[in-house]
Amino acid sequence: MAMNLDEIKTETCKDKTMLKAIEYVKTGKWHEMKDLNEEEISIEDLTMLRHVRDELTVHSDNVLLKK
Repeated sequence: MAMNLDEIKTETCKDKTMLKAIEYVKTGKWHEMKDLNEEEISIEDLTMLRHVRDELTVHSDNVLLKK
């Protein structure tokens, strides 16, 4: 079942890894990832997103989209 935009926003707000990815997409500060030491943030997932960072954009503050 597909999620609507409101559901995506709600779930994204609960996901610390996605929130950090959104921050990095907005600021371009992916290099700060090496200093992360939070169990709730997946470095593995952030690394995968970093590889496609030029293809990502942020919509409505809390939605990460592929361009």
